[in-house]
Amino acid sequence: MKYSVEDLNIEKLKNAMEFVKSIVNDNNLIFKLQMAVDEIGSNSFKYGKKSKLHIYFNNEEIHLQVENSGNPIPKEYLELNDDNFFLSQSLSRGGGLGLHIIKNLCDDFNYIRKEEKNIISIKFKK
Repeated sequence: MKYSVEDLNIEKLKNAMEFVKSIVNDNNLIFKLQMAVDEIGSNSFKYGKKSKLHIYFNNEEIHLQVENSGNPIPKEYLELNDDNFFLSQSLSRGGGLGLHIIKNLCDDFNYIRKEEKNIISIKFKK
């Protein structure tokens, strides 16, 4: 099953989560998905252009994919970890902290820059 939306905005993100909630019964998984959709989706339309969200469902996992044509995500945002000096800096300035949280909530996180687009793929096991 697949859910897709283009030209992301807050209302479309809310609709996407309502769709997810109609299919997923696990409240812990819904919480993680809500965090991911809110963070990745809002940053996508805030910092990028032509944002798209795809949500794929199968028996084992839920796969979120967000793409936009914004600037590349800074490397230091993608490399934050709990022992990283940049994490403490991120706490004071905000840059990259949401990505760090999402990477710790999901089962798989991938970012690529392809054809002038940012593509973030996130997987959650059911």
